[in-house]
Amino acid sequence: MKKFVPAILLILSFLAAGSVVYSQDANGGLIQWDPVEVDYQHLVLRGSQAEYDTDDPDWGAVFATIYSDSAGVFPCSVMIPGAFIVEPGGCISCQLCINACPVDAITMGDDNIAIVNPELCIACGLCANACPVNTIFAPSSRTHFALFGVSEEGSEIFLQGIEQ
Repeated sequence: MKKFVPAILLILSFLAAGSVVYSQDANGGLIQWDPVEVDYQHLVLRGSQAEYDTDDPDWGAVFATIYSDSAGVFPCSVMIPGAFIVEPGGCISCQLCINACPVDAITMGDDNIAIVNPELCIACGLCANACPVNTIFAPSSRTHFALFGVSEEGSEIFLQGIEQ
């Protein structure tokens, strides 16, 4: 019986976890989640075209890093721009997206992964069309989002996933 207790607690924590909700308007997407009551260093909102994979610690692209206010309370929502984003795990560093971007909104990061500057992106989709591995996408109701708490040691702990 003692062997089953940790598994049962893990299952219950996932069932008790809240959900992340996405809605879109002309300015981008509003991501909302249930209040986070635990003390974390900060929160990270990740998104992907694929469902959350507990075995992949680098799952998805980071859409936002969220910090608590002076009272230690985290907000329950964030606006994300309607800009395209590169899923880091899929980028093959071909730079075709950079050549396709008409407004020079894409650069190569230190890790040789393409990065879209959301302030410059006009959401034309030319980069996504040029990507040979389909790793560039715009956030939408089909995007899988997950919220993680980041501990003082830097570990990300899954908190809430998108409600589809």
